[in-house]
Amino acid sequence: MKIVFTFVATVVIFASAVYAQKTSAEYVADGTRYAAAGDYANAALVFQRAVSLEMANRTLERDAWLGLITDLAYTYRRIGRISPAAVVLAYGLGQDRAYPMFHYGLAQCAAARHDFDGSIASLRLAYKYKDNIRQGNTFPDPLTDPEFRTFRANPKFKKAVAEMKTLK
Repeated sequence: MKIVFTFVATVVIFASAVYAQKTSAEYVADGTRYAAAGDYANAALVFQRAVSLEMANRTLERDAWLGLITDLAYTYRRIGRISPAAVVLAYGLGQDRAYPMFHYGLAQCAAARHDFDGSIASLRLAYKYKDNIRQGNTFPDPLTDPEFRTFRANPKFKKAVAEMKTLK
């Protein structure tokens, strides 16, 4: 009898956990709240749960999914986890090669590693696809972006960005 009770209790607990699982959209909302409060570690955890759910079964609309990937990469960068940020962005590029903010985020990751050439290469791709940015968003300026502060005084960086800005 004790074994049957234990089995039933385990099934009920498991079923409750499955039933109570949040949706990707709910995790995105939670992550956004954490990030807005400056709690990037918890934001990254919750955004990662949303990405995991989306990898198994895509439910978010395209713009929300693009935002989720960029937000997770951003929160990882904020807590100093550059490699996971780059992995997330590479995953995003595997799904949407022409989304400029994935390339821009990789440029930021390269800048965090002091990889000048990698940063410029990713920025060139970001500028190539800049017209594909999500509606309502504006393409950032690397010359004023704090994540590129290590390159800001570099004349080669300024020249490269100026050239990118003039290309269509």
